[in-house]
Amino acid sequence: MESKDESVNPRRLRRGRVVDTQGRPVAKALVAVVSGNAPVPEIGRRTTEEGLFQLALPQGRHRVEAVAPTGAKGTAEVEGGEGGEIVITIDQ
Repeated sequence: MESKDESVNPRRLRRGRVVDTQGRPVAKALVAVVSGNAPVPEIGRRTTEEGLFQLALPQGRHRVEAVAPTGAKGTAEVEGGEGGEIVITIDQ
């Protein structure tokens, strides 16, 4: 059952990847929405060995952050709802 908030501003599944500055995938990075103009109940997701992740985002602007196992961070500003792949680059 959808909550009232989800029926007004439904979330859409977005796929993404975390890479280093050389374009190599960053495995096991923690990805989370750290700010936005709509609530996002997701906690955090770990990337796969290929650096891939998925998040469900409502419409609006969001800042998504990735933290590598080494502690290095990267962020991306994204529009929620439907859209292309989210790419977060981490400077390791």
